[in-house]
Amino acid sequence: MSENGVNMQIITLESPIHCAGLSLKNSGLPMAFESLGLLWDRFHKEVLPGLEHQVQPPVEVAVCTASDYLVGSQTAEGRAFSELTEFAIPPGPYLKAEFSANDFSQLVDQVLPNLWPKVEAWAKERGVVFDNGGLCSVEVYPQETVTQPRPSMYCLYPVKPS
Repeated sequence: MSENGVNMQIITLESPIHCAGLSLKNSGLPMAFESLGLLWDRFHKEVLPGLEHQVQPPVEVAVCTASDYLVGSQTAEGRAFSELTEFAIPPGPYLKAEFSANDFSQLVDQVLPNLWPKVEAWAKERGVVFDNGGLCSVEVYPQETVTQPRPSMYCLYPVKPS
């Protein structure tokens, strides 16, 4: 169902999504919004070129928790990465909000920061209750879609089972 250019639906992840990357808390950068772009830059320059065991096609992921912001790439299950932060998006129900823009900059600098009010209104109208048990949101950047002429991505928000 599209609402203001955002397709929203409730989905269920049947198994965890495994990722490896960097943690803002452990990065030495200040815990501030301004550090997020710097963390992504560090990931793309220092980690991504040598990151093994990525799923194909690659999917980059950012996870916002109550106490940290993690950036990385989806990896094969059961792989260990000694110098990276490993994290998994747990199975369960999520509100999925999928959207696109004219270019990548507009996608992440304009559409993404203004997404939450639309998601919150959609959930409220349908009686969907968020489950903020530590995981706040997941930004998913499928590299197949973010590199298209009209890039798209989606966000996942944990919800309580209905």
